[in-house]
Amino acid sequence: MTAPLTADAHEYGLVGDGAADDRPALQKLVDALGDATAGDGRPRTVRVPAGR
Repeated sequence: MTAPLTADAHEYGLVGDGAADDRPALQKLVDALGDATAGDGRPRTVRVPAGR
């Protein structure tokens, strides 16, 4: 099974409330998608919905 081509930022823990430090969650997301792309060569897209 391959990783999805689109990832929702909130699924990786990003809050987007203007107060939370989202850097660790964003790094986790970038690392996961980078690993997935390196594994199969297919680029990924990050979906970032409006903050809460």
